Amino acid sequence: MNSLETIIQKAIQDILKVSFSPNGSDEVVLQMQKTRKEFAGDLTLVVFPLTRMSKLSPEATAQVIGDALVADCSIVTGYNVVKGFLNIEIDQAFWITALRAMRANPEFGFGAKHSRGQVMVEYSSPNTNKPLHLGHLRNNF
Repeated sequence: MNSLETIIQKAIQDILKVSFSPNGSDEVVLQMQKTRKEFAGDLTLVVFPLTRMSKLSPEATAQVIGDALVADCSIVTGYNVVKGFLNIEIDQAFWITALRAMRANPEFGFGAKHSRGQVMVEYSSPNTNKPLHLGHLRNNF
């Protein structure tokens, strides 16, 4: 199963080629991040770097990409534009399918045995004859 970001980035790359550079085959590096809590959406696309290609304002560029995503990508249910950021809303069916796939895989979340090298575990040992302070707690945690 492809990751969510991979699916969305591929769809956006296709939209960019069709909408803004039909003759160009260059792929643009897309900046995706988790949407901040105060905004609706699951993923956020930073649109500012794409304005050079689109020759539109960041809001207009985001609007074009958002409209095309809703029309062409089945897992995108909606979007909103906040200044130069496109907040993308993902269909709940995608999340349910992904969680079921994780649950069906008994090895999910575990690395392959012996896949890592040595690991060093450091124990804190503050001086018991002196008072503890915040620096000691940081090391303990």
